[in-house]
Amino acid sequence: PTLTVQGTATWDGADNNADLQAGTIVLQGNVVVGATNTVRTMNVYSNTLVRLSGGAAQTVTVSAGAPLQRWLNTEVSAGANVTFNGTVHAAGAFSQMGTLTIPAGQTLVIDSGGVLTLFSGSLTTVNGTLTKTGTCTNSGGSIGGTGSGASCP
Repeated sequence: PTLTVQGTATWDGADNNADLQAGTIVLQGNVVVGATNTVRTMNVYSNTLVRLSGGAAQTVTVSAGAPLQRWLNTEVSAGANVTFNGTVHAAGAFSQMGTLTIPAGQTLVIDSGGVLTLFSGSLTTVNGTLTKTGTCTNSGGSIGGTGSGASCP
């Protein structure tokens, strides 16, 4: 199944650790991950793909109180322009095909076992922190910025 959200998607409910087991979540607007009720509100830790594919600029904001959220399979689609605010954890395949910005003070973590792939034509700007305990593969993408970890062999 596919769930497409064209506007702002807000995850701030109960723990959904076992709820998102398969399918695709297509997010075309901004994304807000809160921590009102749990530290892993949007824990997509299964065969579900989170696809960020907005035609306009998108912001993904993760509350500091949600440190246990993990996205196992993530894609920034070609043509998407995504900015991460907060700390985003990628625990599996992270396919970067569009424009991705990690501003100063923000963090993208490629967890152990995770793989960040920068595809041809992609642009990744790291002015914050890119932490790679997993691996990074550069398949023709561009990465730069003034932050920590702004490299990918």
